[in-house]
Amino acid sequence: MSRSDRSPSRQPAPDAQAHTPVSPRWVHVALLAIALIGWMTFILACVEGPAWSPDSSRVLFGYYDSGAHRYKVALYDLSKHKTRIIFERLTTEDDDDDNLGLSTAWQNDGDRALILTTEGSSESNKHCVLLSLPVTSKGIPRTYDLANAKDCWFRQMLLQQGDKIYLSGDDGFNWVNLATGESGSSEIKGGPGFLHERNGHVAYIRAASRPIAGAKEKDAEEDGLEFGQIDLTGSALKPAFTIWQTQFSDIKIGDSISTAWEPGGPRVALLGIGEKSDRILIFDENKGPIGAITPQFGAQPARIANIIWSRDGQTLYAAAITAGAKEKTCDFSLAEIPVSGAPGRLTKIASFTCKDPSDNDTSGKLDMILPLALSPDGNWIAATPSNCGAESFAPTDRALFLIDLRHQPYRITRVPFPAAPKSSSSPARIAQ
Repeated sequence: MSRSDRSPSRQPAPDAQAHTPVSPRWVHVALLAIALIGWMTFILACVEGPAWSPDSSRVLFGYYDSGAHRYKVALYDLSKHKTRIIFERLTTEDDDDDNLGLSTAWQNDGDRALILTTEGSSESNKHCVLLSLPVTSKGIPRTYDLANAKDCWFRQMLLQQGDKIYLSGDDGFNWVNLATGESGSSEIKGGPGFLHERNGHVAYIRAASRPIAGAKEKDAEEDGLEFGQIDLTGSALKPAFTIWQTQFSDIKIGDSISTAWEPGGPRVALLGIGEKSDRILIFDENKGPIGAITPQFGAQPARIANIIWSRDGQTLYAAAITAGAKEKTCDFSLAEIPVSGAPGRLTKIASFTCKDPSDNDTSGKLDMILPLALSPDGNWIAATPSNCGAESFAPTDRALFLIDLRHQPYRITRVPFPAAPKSSSSPARIAQ
């Protein structure tokens, strides 16, 4: 995590130490680390994961078409089995690595797609724009300028309440009214971090730090994560609890941004990165830690990321990476992890070129590479290697994968990335 310049006062005992929120810019640091590790070749950009329509009938997904030098957003209709491109942003061959950020979401009515873009060659001139595009022939596109990108984060922080969209930023949050175009902002010291709608209120998780009592170095600090609720109207944070790295000797709580809130319940699942294996920490959002799970998949070691809850709260799903059958290959799989602690199960999605998947340098850096999304009805999981370059995945596996959870074994449909501006691609069933 990065931290802002400050010299917090030191307290005599750890339990009494005040903690200071850390700017959410640490997320960008994590994303930069992904690009530097060389673990797999992919575009230096951040294309967020798939987004399901409210009725679970359509999926939005972004990707990069390296042959055409275009960033695109496509829509796949499950009932019609058709894909069409609804947005593209052209680049030149020289600026393919211009650090574009691209994420997708749906307006609550399901009639419009939301596309959030950030772009610019340096941190000081990055710009953020929100597009609202009709997904049918009716309606017109709308554009909302959200100014500097430091005030505009990705889809995890894009929260809709009524006509307003809220976006988390470095020092607070911005909002824009989709109906009127009116916008505004509120300041929160240290920023609100990740926002998530929770049963009528808004939950947040953000980085924190505190001095280490008795440390030899005067400015020594330990990292933590603060959980709580936020009042968007009054811009007030209501912290519930904070967890600290010293509470966990075998995992790193700051090396992953994979956090999931239980649908309709009080639990939060957080991925902790271990040297040899990962753990999932379970919290009550009002009480704090209540348990932990060490995912087990038989004798096959796996790295996991992007955990999400099943609708019934009995299972956690995640993207998993395991060693492939051939040298220098890995398998991208869906991990099914019972909350009870029972052994889990892996369903292979695709193979790709990689280094050793057990290499600890890769842990905690998978969150934005292989994203997952569970449909609102709980029947489907969408997965895509949207940030991975053509050198890693075979052309046929540069696709949106739809995993049907209603059948055992799971049925997987591959929807190829459309390769031309007006192309329409037909899905293919993957044999299991």
